[in-house]
Amino acid sequence: MRNRTIALVVALLFVAILTGWYIRFRPSNPIHWSKGYSSYTKNPYDLWLTHELFGELLGQDTLYTIHQSLDSLLPTIEDPANSSYLCLGRQTYYSVSDRWALTDFMSGGGTLFLAMENWNFIYDLLQDDEGNWLVGLKSLPDTARRWPLILPHRDSTNVLDTLYFEPKNLDTTDLFRSTFLISDSISGVTDTLAWTVDASGQKYPVMIQIEYGNGKIILEHSPLYFTNFFMRETEGKIHLEYLASRLPEGPVYWDEHSKLPMVASTPKAKSYLDYIMKHQALRWAWYLLLIGSLIYVITQVRRQIRSMPVHKNVENTSIQYAQTLGDLYHSTNDHLTWIKIRTELFWQHLRHTLNIHLSPNSVKFTREVALRSGIPQSEIDLVKDIYLAYLQRPRLSTRQVIDYEEKLQRIMQRINKNRTGN
Repeated sequence: MRNRTIALVVALLFVAILTGWYIRFRPSNPIHWSKGYSSYTKNPYDLWLTHELFGELLGQDTLYTIHQSLDSLLPTIEDPANSSYLCLGRQTYYSVSDRWALTDFMSGGGTLFLAMENWNFIYDLLQDDEGNWLVGLKSLPDTARRWPLILPHRDSTNVLDTLYFEPKNLDTTDLFRSTFLISDSISGVTDTLAWTVDASGQKYPVMIQIEYGNGKIILEHSPLYFTNFFMRETEGKIHLEYLASRLPEGPVYWDEHSKLPMVASTPKAKSYLDYIMKHQALRWAWYLLLIGSLIYVITQVRRQIRSMPVHKNVENTSIQYAQTLGDLYHSTNDHLTWIKIRTELFWQHLRHTLNIHLSPNSVKFTREVALRSGIPQSEIDLVKDIYLAYLQRPRLSTRQVIDYEEKLQRIMQRINKNRTGN
């Protein structure tokens, strides 16, 4: 008992050390844009709630999650004018063919919505027919909070508009302090969609719309607005509903594929263990399983190697008991009692061996025994007649008892011989 207690304490201490080590040295990366939509994570900076709320606002049958290259999907959309493309995260990794697919999608009337922290990719995406950039990078004194966009005007003059860059650690009560509205800041061009107000009371746009071909692109510079953490506030849901109202009434394509870096394809795992070791969660589960198995084996071995006392086997005295009863009946010349017991055992033996469900007192019993054993019914009836005759006698001789037993033994031997075929 003392050894088991020590082993249990050691196991619990080991688990506590592992837990403390994991809590102390676990990787801290609060924003996991690479896992933008995952039903297996409750990270506050994931996009699971936004994805689900989009499904409720637009209908689950109209929301599609993209896990393939854009050049293989967007050209297959039959009605791009009533379709929308969404990508939210830190940045995207578009290939050249993906960019062409996006521009063709917008030229056909499609709507793009992009909410990113890094806009380096956008310069290769937006250009006019003459190759001029529609969006360009300009330096501002406060580059940590603003990102400039140059919007085209019908008279070819450039008008500077700015997306507001929110700090990451603001609470939602400080983040959403304005009413989201549409503003025509440039005559004839609807560019700014949503504003926010900084501490000084000055308004800055956080969402800008740019016309492109027959479609449009909506840029949002605060992707944190759409994370699980901000969706817990009513203002966050209002912001999402406002965005949904700007999208056409048609299918929405949520892009998860383009947020993954363009690297060489991962070779397929050669075995199940290779697959487990390539994923951190499965790898740790495998380590814990090995450690738990080792602890179990150690504790079980300690239990099984304990010295066990040797007990003498219990002797079977039933045979000696039967011999004692037989000697008792023989010494008292009470053969009639023995005949009754022996005959009853004989009938029960026949019922069990031949699988007969009739009572020995039934008139059909001997006929059933003869049919199943192959012994003439007359011999079975003879045993029954002898038994009934013995019951009428006050005393029986030893010779009569022996002859009766031999007759029963011959019948049982013949039955066994007929059953085995020997």
